[in-house]
Amino acid sequence: MKFSTHNDLVLQIAKRNIYSRYKGSTLGVFWSLLNPLFLLAVYTLVFGFAFKTKWGGGSLASYPVILFSGLIFHFFIIELLMTSSQLISGNANYVKKVVFPLEVLVISNFLAQLFNLMIGAILLLIAVLLSGESLVRAIMAMMLVLPPFIILTLGLSYIFSALGTYIRDVSHVVNLASTMFLFVSPILFPLSVFPEIVKAIVYLNPISLIVIDFRAIAFNIESFSLLSYVIYFVVAIILFVFGRWMFKRLSRGFADVV
Repeated sequence: MKFSTHNDLVLQIAKRNIYSRYKGSTLGVFWSLLNPLFLLAVYTLVFGFAFKTKWGGGSLASYPVILFSGLIFHFFIIELLMTSSQLISGNANYVKKVVFPLEVLVISNFLAQLFNLMIGAILLLIAVLLSGESLVRAIMAMMLVLPPFIILTLGLSYIFSALGTYIRDVSHVVNLASTMFLFVSPILFPLSVFPEIVKAIVYLNPISLIVIDFRAIAFNIESFSLLSYVIYFVVAIILFVFGRWMFKRLSRGFADVV
C-alpha cells in the first residue's frame, strides 16, 4: 500500500484515534501532556531524591531532564505495542470490508502514537532549554535518533498487529513486559551500573541504543558509537520490511478470526 494513495484516509483515522482517546474528558488532549509529566515527577522523586541516582557526576537538578529523555521513548513504544496488539480485533468492521486496505489501520494508529511522542519531544526540548543545556545539541540528537527508531517501531507495529489478531494473549504479554523494559534499560539508571552479563540483555531492548545515543549527543554523558548506530539502522530497515511482509501475509486470514 502506498501512503500517498490513502493519505487522506490515514490522517482521518489518525485524528479520530487521537480525539476519541480523550473524548468526554475535561482536559482533553492536555492529558497527553499531564500523563508523562506526572510519571516524570514520581520517578524523579523516587530515583532522583530517594536513591540519589545521577549521570556522570551531574547535579540532581539535571536528573529529571535526563530521565525524561528516556521515558518519552519508553511510553511511546509500550503504548504503540499495546494498541497494535488489539488493533485488528478492535476494528472488525473494517476487516470485514473486502476493499478496505488494512495497512491504513496500522499506519494511522502509529501516527496517533507518534503524536504523543512529538508532544513529549517538545516538552523535553523546553526542559533542556530551561535547564541550561544545549538546545542545539538536543535538536541534533533528536533528528539523528528518530529516523531509525520510527522505522523500527513501525515494523514492530506491523508484527504485533498481526500476531495480536491470532494470539489474544499478546497484549497481556506486552503489559507485563513494560515493567521489564523500563528497568532493564538505561532509562532510570546509567548503563555503567549494569553488570557486563546484563548489558547484553539491555542492548536487546529496542529503545536502549536510542536513549544512549540521544544522551550521548545532547548531554555528553554516554558514548556514541557510529557503528552501533549504523547496525541499529540496518536492523530497523530489515525489521520494517519483515514486519510489513508478515502483516500482509497473515492479513489474509484476519476476517476468519475477528
